Amino acid sequence: MAPIKDAVGPSQEALLNLEKSTASPDAQLDQAAHILRLDLSIDTFTGSADHLNKISDPTRPAPKEQWVLRWLLKRLKTKPYRLHPRSFLLLQNLVQRLPRKAIAVVLADYKFPQLLKDIVEDLDGAVVQSLQQDTAAPSDSETSATLDRSPVRPKKRKRDSDVGNEASQNLPQPAVVVAAYVSFLDSLYTLTALAKGRENNADISQIHLRQSLRTEPMVIAPILGKLLRLSARLVAKFAREKNASELQHLLKVTTSAFTLWDFKKQNVGGNEKNDVNVSFSEHCFLEALRLYRLVLCVGDMSESAEFIVHSVEKLIALHVVIPARSAFISRGGSGIDYSKDDDPDWSAVQPVTATFKPLLEDKSSQSVDCSGIEASPQSEKNVCIFAPTWRPAELVPTLFNIIARSVPRNSFRRQAGEASWLETAFVALAELAYSMTKPISRSTSEFIPLLEQLFIVVRTRKIKLSLHTFLTHAAYTSLLKGKDKPQDVHWNLTALLVELGVDIFLPNSGLKDSQRLLDALLHTLSQIRSRQTGQGQYQLIKSGVVIPLLRAFAAARDLPFFIQQWHGQLREVEASRESTLPFEDAYSVWEDEDVATAFREVMKTSLSESQLGSIIQGAINTVASTTETLATSPESYASIVLLEITSDIWGHHGIPGLQIELVAALAKANSKTVLLQNTTHWKWRLWRLARKLLPITLKDSRNGPNDLAQTLERGALEVTQSVQPLADAESNSLRESLEACRFLLQATKDLEHGSSEGEEIVQSLLGNITKLFQTLLASKEKHMSRWNGRIEDLTSLGQLGAAYIVCMMEFPGTWHRVPVKALEEFVDCFLLLASRTKESETSSKGASVYQLWEVVVSYDYLLDVAPLCSALAQVLFRHLESDSGQRLFVLGFLPRIPVRLHGVNGAKDAMTSLMKGNFCSAQAIPDAISLVSKWCRESTTIDTAAKDWIISALPLQGSSDDIYTLQAFRTLAESVFQREFQECSPAELPKLLKKYCKIASRGVSAVEEQNKKLSLGPVLTAVLLRNLWERREEAQDAKLEKDIAHQRQKLLQCVLDGLDAGKQLLQDDEEEEEEEEEELDTRAAIALVVTFYMLKELQDLVLENRKAGKRVTEIYKIVQGTSLRSGHFLHKAVRQQLLVEFSNEDGLVLDDARLVQAVDLQQLYADEQEQFVRDTTAKLEAMSNAERLQTIRKLQDHGFDGPTGPCRLLMGGLAVSTLDEIPERGGEEAQTLSSLCTAVTNVIQDSQTVEQFSFAAECLDVILRLHPRGVSQYNIDKCLSAVSTTISNISSTEFPGKVSAEFASTIYTRLCRLLGTLFGLYRQQLGGRFHVLVPALQCLLQALFIPSRKRKRNATLTLALGVPHAVMFSRLLSSLCDPTVSAVSRPGGGHDGLVDQTKKAKLIAGQHLRIVIESYTANMLDGPISAETKAALAPGLYAVLDAMSTDTKRALNASLDVSSRAIFKTLHDDYVKFGKWNNKG
Repeated sequence: MAPIKDAVGPSQEALLNLEKSTASPDAQLDQAAHILRLDLSIDTFTGSADHLNKISDPTRPAPKEQWVLRWLLKRLKTKPYRLHPRSFLLLQNLVQRLPRKAIAVVLADYKFPQLLKDIVEDLDGAVVQSLQQDTAAPSDSETSATLDRSPVRPKKRKRDSDVGNEASQNLPQPAVVVAAYVSFLDSLYTLTALAKGRENNADISQIHLRQSLRTEPMVIAPILGKLLRLSARLVAKFAREKNASELQHLLKVTTSAFTLWDFKKQNVGGNEKNDVNVSFSEHCFLEALRLYRLVLCVGDMSESAEFIVHSVEKLIALHVVIPARSAFISRGGSGIDYSKDDDPDWSAVQPVTATFKPLLEDKSSQSVDCSGIEASPQSEKNVCIFAPTWRPAELVPTLFNIIARSVPRNSFRRQAGEASWLETAFVALAELAYSMTKPISRSTSEFIPLLEQLFIVVRTRKIKLSLHTFLTHAAYTSLLKGKDKPQDVHWNLTALLVELGVDIFLPNSGLKDSQRLLDALLHTLSQIRSRQTGQGQYQLIKSGVVIPLLRAFAAARDLPFFIQQWHGQLREVEASRESTLPFEDAYSVWEDEDVATAFREVMKTSLSESQLGSIIQGAINTVASTTETLATSPESYASIVLLEITSDIWGHHGIPGLQIELVAALAKANSKTVLLQNTTHWKWRLWRLARKLLPITLKDSRNGPNDLAQTLERGALEVTQSVQPLADAESNSLRESLEACRFLLQATKDLEHGSSEGEEIVQSLLGNITKLFQTLLASKEKHMSRWNGRIEDLTSLGQLGAAYIVCMMEFPGTWHRVPVKALEEFVDCFLLLASRTKESETSSKGASVYQLWEVVVSYDYLLDVAPLCSALAQVLFRHLESDSGQRLFVLGFLPRIPVRLHGVNGAKDAMTSLMKGNFCSAQAIPDAISLVSKWCRESTTIDTAAKDWIISALPLQGSSDDIYTLQAFRTLAESVFQREFQECSPAELPKLLKKYCKIASRGVSAVEEQNKKLSLGPVLTAVLLRNLWERREEAQDAKLEKDIAHQRQKLLQCVLDGLDAGKQLLQDDEEEEEEEEEELDTRAAIALVVTFYMLKELQDLVLENRKAGKRVTEIYKIVQGTSLRSGHFLHKAVRQQLLVEFSNEDGLVLDDARLVQAVDLQQLYADEQEQFVRDTTAKLEAMSNAERLQTIRKLQDHGFDGPTGPCRLLMGGLAVSTLDEIPERGGEEAQTLSSLCTAVTNVIQDSQTVEQFSFAAECLDVILRLHPRGVSQYNIDKCLSAVSTTISNISSTEFPGKVSAEFASTIYTRLCRLLGTLFGLYRQQLGGRFHVLVPALQCLLQALFIPSRKRKRNATLTLALGVPHAVMFSRLLSSLCDPTVSAVSRPGGGHDGLVDQTKKAKLIAGQHLRIVIESYTANMLDGPISAETKAALAPGLYAVLDAMSTDTKRALNASLDVSSRAIFKTLHDDYVKFGKWNNKG
């Protein structure tokens, strides 16, 4: 707390007066604070969190603080002080000022544990009572009135106690009590932190302090229970109020309660240990579980929240789960005996239920409302984190989650050993949840959600339960009652049972009740309809029940039985339909397309050809009738559905054993049926069946359409033509029209029609689609329904139009068969419909006509569809010229079409109308510029209309999009003027220059007027003046040259004035920061960007005028800190101008501070980076070698740290790449590079950003590859150690200032490349450096493994790494153990030619790399690794084993422990089978 500066110094008399005082608690606390010069205002209690991070142990004596502490502990024996927040604020400050030894003595003298118990009891009652009062009547008390107005106070003189309570009356009473509790936890946190003592655990004063806080577990358990209960109540309160700061502070100080429990007396055993477990279970278990559930939901897994979660898990596991498990094991541990189906032995469950039942009994009737608490985003990702609750029954799933996490199951043996215990605990807790919810609700409605949560834990924790357990709990799904009450079935629970134990529904599973359960499920499913069931529930039934059930039957090799049941379901569905219930209003899940798709997938692998042939033949026989048409009975309908679904496989080429005559008869009957004029609702399925049978039944000998196909084509055209008006459209007719359309398109693609015949069919079809579009346009309906691609959901003509477009897009070859006129009519209606639906875009699912239009009019789709391109261009140009309502819409799509604009009829007139009409708004200018640019590029000569349009003052929008408009317009104007100047004859050039000089003069005058209207005129003027100045000598006119120079100077002055105005505006905005000025700020920013574009055209004048560059630099500094919405593109414009100035400035050196500050590599765009690299390289190449070395030294002197470090590293790398070859080692050049290499290596291991690391690694790679004579042995050793240090920094959680582990992939790749360069080019310098190299390899290997909780490693590192990184590491080991000849041989001899250097290097590597194999075995035990990563590491490990001698392998095997030896044996056995050496000879 802040000291009171004007306080009177304490004295012995003041302390004695304090001891004898009988004033109110407030007055005495004020007097104590006055003595110690402290500020104990009640408003500062929330800020005490800042002091929790600054806890230290003072060494100086503090006698007055010790006296006050004794006085305070004496006062805390009375209730008024225990409920006063300032008492604990004073206690916290005293503890922070006193040495540990003095605190320990005082606490021991006053028996602090007993005092602590009394304080917690009083706070418990007061907080609970105040929260209840606050919830019951928050506005009835007088204190609540003080929040809005001062209450009426009596004029009677108050007692001292009343005066002393005035401070407490400034806040509502509940808030004061809550503040007292939080302040108490603050002081307790400080006290326990001093007792824990992170910096020196061996300090004797810490032991004394810990001893003064230590007490019996039976005493501390009630204290812990009350603390956890109070904290849980306040967590719920702060979470409901969304008070995040108070919540995080409360979680932080609540950790002290667990630390206090850790200080309890240890070394207990036998009965005493059992007493500890009983004490915790009775007093703490339920409260800890409540706090655990709440913190998981709202804690956002901060450090304090994680500590609480892990502490609760540890305590419950230690004192509840493990004793219960031990008792279970002592009783035999056999679990539930299901050997007798009629009478299972449940005796193992009852003791477990009896163990947990008393623990979940809430002895207090007080409840906390947890509704309205929002879960944190992180908790929503974890499916085992359930909604916050206070009811004990709803905590059962959370307890089971802790039980599952409390037993080790990281191996198959442990999973099998713990299976019986976990299954028994599951059944016991399910039974307990049922018994606890039954008195509340007479039905099972309260129990079913808890059972679902229990199964969610089973799924998440991958717990194996027996099928009998699933079958036992399947009764709660209400499936057995589903035939009578299908609405009562619990489908979430059913889906979980299907996912976890689907075998209980399979007849061949061997379970007695499986057939009964399956029948009940099928009976219930037969009554499920899409429109009568909610969309979410219907999707759950389909995706969570039916499709998994289908796949389960396929996996059980019982798919024919499922097909039989499916057939029966379809038959029942069709038979249950009545005339009063149209089909489009409800369809069954068995008719869903997703189920059919899943069936097609499993049918390919689960049915033999004979089985499939038998099913098809039976279905064909079923649908046959005596009238040569298909039967219309329910039995026939079911067979037709199966035939249509399976025809994807047998409809194209047939299958062995299936007679072609039978299929032909089916096709003939199908065609006759589909052409009948009846109201059969499934005729669309017949069209689909006809389309799938087309390859084998509708072709003639010449691959053309036979008579049957021609008949169907005519019928399909009639169907697409006979769609009823909008109000009378039925879903059945819409589906039939869509499938008929698909049939026609497929037939025209697969069958070889005559040219006229095929065009006639497609033309007629497209005409029908066009008529539908015209109907939709005439309806004036803007909000058209989207189509989600499912034929079952096709319910309106608008959806049918979207479906038609999708069909046409699936057959792009169709566009080539359509006549031009018909295609243009279609495109015209399509365009009008798309422009209408664009205005009604919503976020609903499915595709709208406008979205389909965007796909059709895209470059990728139109690239191979030339006829459609021509028609689109024709129609769009027609609308651009004559339709004022569609011009803006058309402008956005015309530039996308891959067609030569000059080849389109009417394009010239439309472009002339566009450029002369002057009807483009500011929003349409970007699209118009793109279109005009394309038109000008294709033109042989630039016409007058284009030049006049460019010269006109085109408006800007005043938004961030203008930055791209400016760039596109500058490119357009530059290209147009350049072409005109080039095409102009020398005789006419002076006249042309004078003409444009006049235009530029008018533009300069307009700029001088400083019109507030934003336009492209200033950019045009600047471009014109630059081009005129570059060609001034060709005119040979001194007056004209003088006039141009004068106009450029005037424009420069306008630009400088604009820079000053922009600078002043930015400064004013930075000071005011008013939100209502955002729109004005954006327009002002665009005006400033226009000024920079003009400045870019006057670079030669800018270099002569230093004021301009200075002003740009000042603006850049202001823009870097601006909070404008337009700051990003303004920043880019200023940066581009600075880079242009630097590239044109001859006297600039690369270590100039202005350049380094301007080049922010994190914000440079790709083109800017490339331009900067090109300019910098050009400057370096123009220098001498000595100047380059001098530049490198200056860059190194400035250092590579801070925000400017990456830029200096980039320039340093470019300078090294342009250096001449170093002539000799030890020279000045070599020493400079060696020093740079050392500095860059230090940057690699100390990098704080990924950019800094990447540029440092690239610079080091350039040095190593290009200048080996400048690399010393020290540099190589430094590089090897940097690899170890870098990986250790990012993988450890103790170095938060280093590069984030999110960039682990980049870092790992760079380090592997660095080591690869060393292995390839500097192998001879690595011979005696394996003691430095091996730790680097160990760190790289360890990073690939997921860390265990025992190790403080960042798990994000491993999650970012994968198989590609394992391959890189494997290659490193292979290159190290099997080097090339060039890597180990010195050029020019220098060694004994009789010695095989490769074999020698391999032998040395094998001797040292045994440590890598040892690390691999240790990491395999410590953390898991995926099978793919393990396979990727295998080649490198095999190379190491290949390099090791037999003696080395034996020594390694002998040095390993039992577990590691088993892993090594497995690795060696794989090496023997698949190793590299096995392929030799």
